[in-house]
Amino acid sequence: MNSSHLRLPKPLPALAGAGLLIAQAVSPTPAFSQTSLMLGVGSTLPTGTYAEQTDLGRHAKLALRVGVPAFPLSGRFEGVYHDIPGSAGTQNDETMVAGKISAVFGVGLPVGPGLYFLGGLGRYRSTKEASDATVGHNGVHGGIGARIRLLGLGIFVEGQVVNRSGVGDDDARHMTVSAGLEF
Repeated sequence: MNSSHLRLPKPLPALAGAGLLIAQAVSPTPAFSQTSLMLGVGSTLPTGTYAEQTDLGRHAKLALRVGVPAFPLSGRFEGVYHDIPGSAGTQNDETMVAGKISAVFGVGLPVGPGLYFLGGLGRYRSTKEASDATVGHNGVHGGIGARIRLLGLGIFVEGQVVNRSGVGDDDARHMTVSAGLEF
């Protein structure tokens, strides 16, 4: 048998390669597959009756994201320090330390722009200035973010909604908007 009969037509390998590149570009599979460290700062926005007691606050976060290559789902461990001032004329200044674990679903390529969705559980320890008492609560959170990553360094912007349990009706809800660097 002549080996020339087994050759593929010349345009077929090029078309197959182009098809694989297009499939990779539109597939969420390769997104966010590396381990990365995230440092960010932002605003903490109390909502509901919590917003009546406190004003717009600020926070700083440190997060470690751990993923599996070629799989869009990763885990994220996050520590956040919040400083939330009380409303004018009150002594409701509050500091809060949060430890959170999240599942993160990424859409996009590992390099360049991409979106991600996250949700998870957290433990929140807050101290009010007026009482100096420290109280701990469990909570849930969810959010969406965008990032641009090039050559091992990236930037991210994200928003989260947090609901702490066991703190009255809706006294424990807040939103965060963060921006930062990803290494």
